[in-house]
Amino acid sequence: QKLKQKFKWSQNQIFTTIKTIIKSAKVVQPQIKIRAVKMDKSDDKIIEAAVAGRVNYIISGDRHLLKIKQYQKIKIVAPTEFLSIYLRK
Repeated sequence: QKLKQKFKWSQNQIFTTIKTIIKSAKVVQPQIKIRAVKMDKSDDKIIEAAVAGRVNYIISGDRHLLKIKQYQKIKIVAPTEFLSIYLRK
């Protein structure tokens, strides 16, 4: 719903994007509870999953996550910033 509302995507665009994400996604089971996002505790689960998945980046438009900027060695960036980083490599 959010993709459809925010970006005015068609059902086909949403389906294709979700399929692409599922192909490259890794399902993780976080083993520890993290309290890092003071303004929105529900965002802590994103950081827990990132730690469990040993990722380098969290890519998000969430203002509470973006305010943190980094958790341990995990950088938290907006999609446009990540794209810029990715294209420089």
